[in-house]
Amino acid sequence: MKSDAPKMTLLPQPDRDSLFRPETGSSPRPWTFQTAVGRAADAFIGGGDPENVLQDIAVSVTRALGCDISLIRTLSPDGQNFVITTAAGPAPLSIGGLIGSYSVLSDALKDIAPGTSTAVDLRSEADTTRLMSNERWEFEHIGGHHLLMVPLFAAGTLVGRMDLVRTTDDPFSSETRGSVTPFAAYAAGVLRDRQLRHSNEERHVFQTVVRLHESVEQLADPETILQAVVELIVREPGCDRCYAMLWNADRGEFVPTAVAGLEPHLVDILKLISLSPQLVPAFDQMVHSSRPLVIADATKSTLLPASLVRALGIRAAMIVPLRGRRRQTMGVLLLDYAEVGRQFTDAHAAMLSGISQHLSTIIESAILFEEMRTSSDSMSIINEIAIQLAMLTDEDSLFRQLYFHVGSVLDASRFALGLLTGDQRSLDVRVAIDGEIVPGKRRVAIGEDPLSTAVISGRAELVGIRGGMDERDWLCGAEPDDPSHSHLTVPVTVGRNVIGAVTIQSTFRNAYGPRDKELLAAVALHTGIAIENARLYRIVRSRGDRRAAVLDQVIHRHEAERKELVDDIHDDTLQTLAACLYRLDQAQSAVARLDQREPALAQLSDVRESLAENIDRLRQRIFALRPAMLDRLGLAPAVRDLLSRSSREHGFETELDVVLPSRLAPDDETLIFRLIQDAIDHLRGREGLTSIQVSIRAQSDSIQVAIQDDGASPVSPNPDDASDYLDMALVALIERVDLAGGNTRVSNRAAGGSVIQISIPERPRGDVAPSFEFPDPATNVPEGLADVREEDHSAGD
Repeated sequence: MKSDAPKMTLLPQPDRDSLFRPETGSSPRPWTFQTAVGRAADAFIGGGDPENVLQDIAVSVTRALGCDISLIRTLSPDGQNFVITTAAGPAPLSIGGLIGSYSVLSDALKDIAPGTSTAVDLRSEADTTRLMSNERWEFEHIGGHHLLMVPLFAAGTLVGRMDLVRTTDDPFSSETRGSVTPFAAYAAGVLRDRQLRHSNEERHVFQTVVRLHESVEQLADPETILQAVVELIVREPGCDRCYAMLWNADRGEFVPTAVAGLEPHLVDILKLISLSPQLVPAFDQMVHSSRPLVIADATKSTLLPASLVRALGIRAAMIVPLRGRRRQTMGVLLLDYAEVGRQFTDAHAAMLSGISQHLSTIIESAILFEEMRTSSDSMSIINEIAIQLAMLTDEDSLFRQLYFHVGSVLDASRFALGLLTGDQRSLDVRVAIDGEIVPGKRRVAIGEDPLSTAVISGRAELVGIRGGMDERDWLCGAEPDDPSHSHLTVPVTVGRNVIGAVTIQSTFRNAYGPRDKELLAAVALHTGIAIENARLYRIVRSRGDRRAAVLDQVIHRHEAERKELVDDIHDDTLQTLAACLYRLDQAQSAVARLDQREPALAQLSDVRESLAENIDRLRQRIFALRPAMLDRLGLAPAVRDLLSRSSREHGFETELDVVLPSRLAPDDETLIFRLIQDAIDHLRGREGLTSIQVSIRAQSDSIQVAIQDDGASPVSPNPDDASDYLDMALVALIERVDLAGGNTRVSNRAAGGSVIQISIPERPRGDVAPSFEFPDPATNVPEGLADVREEDHSAGD
C-alpha cells in the first residue's frame, strides 16, 4: 500500500552504491564500530534532508554489524502502521522497491520497552508467527535468514522500527544486539525531528487554511474562494504570481478563474490562451497525478508551452492539482517565479500539497452549492421573467426587462434581440452594450450574423472561441471596437414558428456553457410567448379602438340617414304634396268655372309630374333601406338590381357571377347583400374606377364572395390597424364579417385595382319565411296615378 503524502525518494548516491556493489570474489569490507558510529554521528549532527541522514545511518549500521540489509520504518501519523522509508543493501534497486510498503503495528511491539530488541529466526515457523504476513513475505523475498527488530524510541515515544537482516546462517549475538543502540538512537532522533517538522508544516498549513476561512465569506462562490486563495498564496508561502484554474469537463480544458500578482495586460493575454491538457503536457500530468509538479526552469522545459512561458515571463513554476473526494480533477494552482535563481523547495511542495487537500474540499462544496443555487436561481429567474414579460405590451419595454433579467444571471455585456419583420426578410434589432441600451431599433437584412443564423436554422449556436477568419459583425452594426470572442444565440419561437432570436456575447473566450444554453433557451421560450401576447394585445386593442370608431361612425351614419330621411320627407315630399294639394284646389276651382279649362289641365299635369318624381324618390329611399326584391326573388336578383342602379348612377360597368344551388337562409342573404353594398360604397370613390366584378359562390360549408375593381387607390396592407384606414366603409365591412364568424382578405392586384375576398360560414336554411308580395300595381292606386306606377316599375326593371 503506497502513501499519497508528498515525499522525495532518493536512491543511494554513487559513493554509497559502490559500498554495496559486490566485489569480485569477496564481500563488502566491514567498518570498525567507531568508524561506523562516527559516520552516523556526522550525518545526524550535520542535519540535511532526513531521507539522506537515514540513508547514511542505514549504511553505517549495515557495515558495522555485518548485516546484509537494513530497513528503517517510521510510524504513521495515526500510530497504527509502520511505513518503510529507508532501505540499504547489496541490491539497491530490489531493496528500494520495499520503500513505502505498510505493516501493522503489532500488540507485542506496542508493549515493548525502550532499549530492547528482538532476534527472529526467519526459517523457524515459531519465530515468524510474531511477524505480520506481509512482513514474512518481504523477508522471504529478499532471502533473509535472521532478523533483528529494533524499536526506535525518542523521548519515550515509539517513532519507528529498525530491521537488520542477514542472508546467511549467522544469528545475531547479544553483543551485536547491544551494539545497535547508538544507531537506533540516531535513527529515532531523525524520525522524531521529521515528525516535528511535519507537525510544523501541518500547523502552518492549518494556520493558512484558517486564514483562508477567515478571509472568505460563508457560502461564497468558487471564484471568490479561489481569488482569496491565490492572494493568500502569493503572500505565504510566497511566489511572484499565482493562478487558479477550474476544470471544465464540457470544454475539456482548464479555465482561468482567479489570479494574483499579474499585470492587467497579461490578464488579457491569459484569456486568449487555451489551457487544454492536449496542449499543455504539465496539465495532462495533473489530470492523472495527485502530487505537485515542480519545474525548475520553464524556459528549458517542454511541460509548459513556450508561448505561455514567454507571454507571462515564467521562470520557475509549481503546479498543484485540486482533486475532489472521489479523486476527480477539479482544477489546478499554478505558482511561478519570474526572477532567475529563485526556486520552489520540497517545503513549498509539502505545504501546497496540504493546502490543496483542504482547498479541494472547500471548492468541491462551493461548486455543489453553486450548482444548486444556480439551478434554483435559474428557475426563479425564469418564473420572474415569465411573470414580468407577460405584463408588457410593447417590444421596447419587453427588451429592457429582458436585458435586465438576463444580465443578472449571465454575462450579457453585449446583448441583442432580433425580431422578424412581416416580409420575413429582415430583422428589427435592439441592442444593449455594457449596461447601456442603444436607443431605438435598427432594421437589418437577414445575413450571416449570429441572430440571422439562429433564425434561419431554428437552432441555438454556442461559439466559445472566435476564429481568426470570422470577420462577421456579431451585433448587426453595433459591435464596439473591442470585439466579442464568444457568443450564445438561441431562437425565439412561438409554437413551431421562429419569430426572432436573442444573443449574449462576451469579450472572454468560452464565456458560456451548456447550462447557460439551457437557461437562455428557457428565457427565449417565455420571450416568444410574451411577444406573441403583446402582439395579440395590440391587435385586440386596435380592434377595440376600431370597433369603437366603427360604432361611432355607424351611430353618426344612422343619425345622418334619419336626418336625411326626415329632411327629405319634410322639406321635399311634404312640401310637394302640399303644393299638389293646393294646385288640386285651384284646378278644382278652375274646373268649376269652366271658363278656365286649359289652365286646369296644366295644373293637373304639373301635379302629376311632381307626384311621379316623389314616388320615384321614395321608391329609391325604400330600396336603400330594405329592397323588397331580396325577400321576394332572392339574393341574385337583388344584387343584380343593386349593380344596375350603381352603374347608372356612377358610370362604371358591373358584372355579376352567382353560383348557388338554392336560396340561402334569409339572414345570410341579407348579410351578403349588405356586405356587397358596403363594398361598392367603399370602391365607388376611387380614381380611375371603370368596372366592378362581383362573384358569389357556395362551397361545402361556407359562402365565398369576391369583389374586384380596377381603381387606382391603394389598399392598406395591415387590416389589423385602424389608423391605416381612411375609409370607414371598409372597416365596417371587415367588422361585420368578423362578427358573423367569417374572415376578410384585402389585397392589391398586379394589373391594378384590388380584390376584397369574403368568406362566411353558411347557416342552415331552415324554414324560409313566405316571400313578401307586393300589392298589385293597380290595386289601391288612385286612378290618375296607375299609369305612372306601371311606367316607373317597368323603368326600374
